[in-house]
Amino acid sequence: MKFLLFLIFLAIHFNVHSQNWKLKKETENVKVYTADIKNSTLKEYKIIALSNAPINNVYSLLTDYNNYTKMFNEISDFKLLSKNDTVCITYSLFEMPWPIKKRELITKITTYRTEDIIIVSSKAINNHIAIKRDKCIRIFDFYEKFILKKINENQTECTITGYIDMGGTIPDWTQNMFIAKSPPIKLIHLAEMRNKND
Repeated sequence: MKFLLFLIFLAIHFNVHSQNWKLKKETENVKVYTADIKNSTLKEYKIIALSNAPINNVYSLLTDYNNYTKMFNEISDFKLLSKNDTVCITYSLFEMPWPIKKRELITKITTYRTEDIIIVSSKAINNHIAIKRDKCIRIFDFYEKFILKKINENQTECTITGYIDMGGTIPDWTQNMFIAKSPPIKLIHLAEMRNKND
């Protein structure tokens, strides 16, 4: 199992570094990159951050589904639809600025972990009908990968890659603008804040 995880990590690591990434924003310990996508004006994103928090603290926040609506202002409803040791299905409802309609997303989240590396992969599920709200647009095109790598007892390297198409009539340039303000960056900072308060 550990060897399989290592091969998966190598494949993901190679894919992350094989893109033509362009640095878009850099702050203390966080770099945000984007890359062009063939036949699309939307961008893929990559976030590389050094979090001053233990790997298990970062992972704990990432999977703290009961508090997602408290941690992220843009998520007004979040439900855990099913869960086992490695896979869960979640529902998210995203608030949008008026007059844009709310977005909903049903995601399959898969986790692989060893002592020093945790990989959390998320992907939109297009055929799930457990929840359907009126006056919402469902997001069908989304994926995201968190690769958490233990640096030492109090530091974690976080590499996040992903892509989202919000659907509807939101211009692609507007969606690309919000990449640098994405929830993954906030989650990294939250992990550091929690670590300081523990």
